[in-house]
Amino acid sequence: MEHIKSQKNLIRSLKLQKSLFSLAVHQLKTPVLVIHRASKKPENPKMGGIIQRQCESLSAHLRLLLRINELIDPKKNMHKVAVQDIITHCFDAITSKNETHNYVNMCPKMERFYVVAHQELLQEAVLVLLENAMFHTKEGTRVELNIQKTAKSLAFIVKDNGPGFGANTEKDNSFNSGLGLKLCRAITEYHNGDLYIKSNENGTECRIILPL
Repeated sequence: MEHIKSQKNLIRSLKLQKSLFSLAVHQLKTPVLVIHRASKKPENPKMGGIIQRQCESLSAHLRLLLRINELIDPKKNMHKVAVQDIITHCFDAITSKNETHNYVNMCPKMERFYVVAHQELLQEAVLVLLENAMFHTKEGTRVELNIQKTAKSLAFIVKDNGPGFGANTEKDNSFNSGLGLKLCRAITEYHNGDLYIKSNENGTECRIILPL
């Protein structure tokens, strides 16, 4: 039975890795194409800024490819993880590199309970949502990290009081609004969960909901 379980974990990991690499390669096409076109018009003063932005996007996608390669280890099995450890890791990680936003841990003294998960992947998914709040809101924005537990599910919740997603946010080719959310969704589905995003002029709320 243990051998069969290991094989299933291996197949799931390889499928996720293939899916994420396909997404990354697809996203890389846009900045490469834009840079190529801009390089043919060096006399246009706007081209310098365009090339710089697309190079930053290209660099971010390449960094993500490296992160995917480091995160997805088929030898690592799903195991019981303390939810408190995930929250603490993500909160410490985002606050250590960002001082412009008001990040608030809404469950600092929660009871200790567990979820079956790939810890590194799940932490990456939550961090993507925290980073999105940082990149798409103004300085001073309040960003809450919370959990909600029911008898059948567990939700990791990231909520901000920013202006909400713009009309073109999902279509943006930047690392955090495009590929980042796709990465988050893929990891959530890897855990048989769902990703919900609700956004309006009063802010954005993202939920990673996992079955228990």
